[in-house]
Amino acid sequence: DKAAGKLFLHCSSDQMLHFEDIQDDPALIWTTLESTHVQQLPATCFNAWDDFFTIRKCPDESLSTLIARIEEDMAKIQRLCPQDSSKPYSLPDLDAELVSMAMICALGNNYAQFVSSLILLKSLNKKELKAAFLAEDTQCY
Repeated sequence: DKAAGKLFLHCSSDQMLHFEDIQDDPALIWTTLESTHVQQLPATCFNAWDDFFTIRKCPDESLSTLIARIEEDMAKIQRLCPQDSSKPYSLPDLDAELVSMAMICALGNNYAQFVSSLILLKSLNKKELKAAFLAEDTQCY
């Protein structure tokens, strides 16, 4: 009851709408809020990885604080990974995701509109990206 009460007290009234019927179950409150706010979309994952790889030590930041920021960002990425127990997220999945990210990051400012359209895709798997790249290449030349 204490945990549910603390969650309830720390949420704004517009957030409480998500768990009005389950006020006495802290685990269910948490998973309900998480499913509402943590969206496993390609753009969200891409941005999380992009943020992760652009972390830099601030001039007045201690190394222990830097490590904590890095670990916090990695935890955010892990929460965004697909949670399908029938097909656990694997190293080949990570490899494919990183290839897709490198393909998008390699594009210059001239491709900003194309990149925006890619982020709207249902998934950023390598096969779909290659097809989109080839289609864009055909249209440009």
